[in-house]
Amino acid sequence: MKKFSFKLAALQRLRHQEEELVQSELAAALRHEVGIVETINTHRSAEQDLYDYVRTNDLSAAEMDHVAKYGALQRQRIIDAQIELMRQEETTTRIREKLTVARQQREAIDRLEERHRERHRIEMEQEWARELDDIAMQRTARGIAGSGVLTSTLAGEVTP
Repeated sequence: MKKFSFKLAALQRLRHQEEELVQSELAAALRHEVGIVETINTHRSAEQDLYDYVRTNDLSAAEMDHVAKYGALQRQRIIDAQIELMRQEETTTRIREKLTVARQQREAIDRLEERHRERHRIEMEQEWARELDDIAMQRTARGIAGSGVLTSTLAGEVTP
């Protein structure tokens, strides 16, 4: 019985590695997105703290000017982070599309390997069936030849 061998096994390994690489790329992109969202939340929290500070304290004109500048800085940081988040989401979308293609290519080669494996299994079963048929035919032939010897022996004849 010959062992199954997939001639495109190297390509199959390559497809699996490509998919894993894109998966790790996607994971990194998603982690980056989470980091940007955390940055946005941090700046929003700082902005809210500033508003709370203004409401609870009597501030001079100079302090109000300083608070206004700091508030504008926080607002600009939030806007910048939101723009970065939009860009990162676009990047993540492209990576997801890339992963879809890599997965389809990997699945295609896996299906091909499965078809080859199934064809090999069928060929092996057919070969086993032929071998069993040959064995059965040999036993049948021996049984026929053996029954002739027994018949001759019972009749009193001995055949060499």
